[in-house]
Amino acid sequence: MSTMSTTNDAREPGAAIQVLVDPTLLRCITECATGWPWLVQRFYEQTMPAYAAGRTWRDRSYIKPGIVGLLPHLAIAENDLRVLKMLYAMHKFAYYRDHHPQLSFVRVMQCAAFYGRVEVLQWLHERLPRHPEWDLGTNMMKDAIRLRDAHLMDWVHAHFPHMTRKINANLQAKSGSLEVIKWCHKHKLKFTKLAMAQAARFGHLEIIRFLHENRTEGCDNYAMDNAARSGNLEIIRFLHENRPDSASTNAMDCAAEKRHFDVVQYLHKNNPVQQCTTIAMDHAAAAGHLDIVRMLHEERQEGCTTNAIDEAAWGGHLDVIQFLHEHRTEGCTPQAMEWAAFHGHLEVVRFLHENRSELVTVKVMDNAAGQGHLDIVQFLHENRSEGCTKRALHGAFVGGHDKVVKYLCVNRPELCYDDLLNDAAAHGSDAVLRVVIEHSSVGCLLEARERAATKGADRVDLLSEYVNEDAELCSRARHADPARRPCQRRRF
Repeated sequence: MSTMSTTNDAREPGAAIQVLVDPTLLRCITECATGWPWLVQRFYEQTMPAYAAGRTWRDRSYIKPGIVGLLPHLAIAENDLRVLKMLYAMHKFAYYRDHHPQLSFVRVMQCAAFYGRVEVLQWLHERLPRHPEWDLGTNMMKDAIRLRDAHLMDWVHAHFPHMTRKINANLQAKSGSLEVIKWCHKHKLKFTKLAMAQAARFGHLEIIRFLHENRTEGCDNYAMDNAARSGNLEIIRFLHENRPDSASTNAMDCAAEKRHFDVVQYLHKNNPVQQCTTIAMDHAAAAGHLDIVRMLHEERQEGCTTNAIDEAAWGGHLDVIQFLHEHRTEGCTPQAMEWAAFHGHLEVVRFLHENRSELVTVKVMDNAAGQGHLDIVQFLHENRSEGCTKRALHGAFVGGHDKVVKYLCVNRPELCYDDLLNDAAAHGSDAVLRVVIEHSSVGCLLEARERAATKGADRVDLLSEYVNEDAELCSRARHADPARRPCQRRRF
């Protein structure tokens, strides 16, 4: 299309239209002309660049260079019925129809619905033979709903009623379009309790109000739960005052988890007999919401579980842990310190060590080492007796935490397994490899250098800095003193 040739460039638009709408004159011209009318050329050049640059991904569904039917689609998108009529007249002639696929009127009905062109739809519908793709292809009603165009929905319903049957009225409640909901109600589409739940989830009070006043399906606890989870107090208040069927034991739990303190307070004060569960305080603690934890503790009876401290430790919420420790009796599990160590919360680890008596396992130091938390590894080594396993050293090595590797090699040499040097040479960082060479007593440098060949010349050169080239392979994997490896040429 970019190489279109034109005929009679000086012709005025009015004259061009007169020719194109006169079948006899147009036939005479097209029988001997192979170019494009000036009006079509000008329309293309003025409108196509913006689409070629990609206005939106939606535009590219129908308009992109080289696509079949490009010109009619472009005229529809621009809502230019004058040009569309011209193209329709042209496509009836053999030359244009056979040589210019961009003039094809394929998918034009869908395109008109896509852009919300009701007048164009009606014009096309009166002229085009019914095509199977109207029934089996793109659903024009979906486009009308997307555009929230009640006029277009009426047109599609009048001409293609089977498309109306495909509408899921419940799902329209989440779109926020009251006009679409009213249209579905007017045309007696099926709603269920899910409709109000969807509207509550996405904060559409006006739709909830309409459904309440005009429908009989009602709702269930999911409406209240969704509103609580979203923190929409206005919807919570409406449901509480007007929909007793929305009462829920989960609402306060959902609001507490998402830190919607105003919703928690409202639910508690306006319906104190409405129950929540221990999940409320557990979730509030996990999210670090001390204000909610305190209110639930002081004003309600449900309490919490050991998950409260455990999950607060995961998030490093020391103030919540201190409050629960002082005011609750549920305690925690070994996971509290394990999770705190994993996430690097030293002050939480310190508090649990000093104030709680729950079992502590080797996983605590393993977790801290694997994540590179040297301060926690040092604290545990100096203050606890559980120790760790080889997973601690391996995790630090895999993670490239050379300072942790060094600390463990120096302070817990029993963790240095026989293949540590070979593994570090083949898979570890340069920093970790140097630490293992200088601060452990395992492995043979000559053997490790062979393993390091896969890492490239730089790794081999690094090992060569330490190798005593006059030595043979070490006679044992573990040495009494790393400085006395026969294969190591000097002390580091």
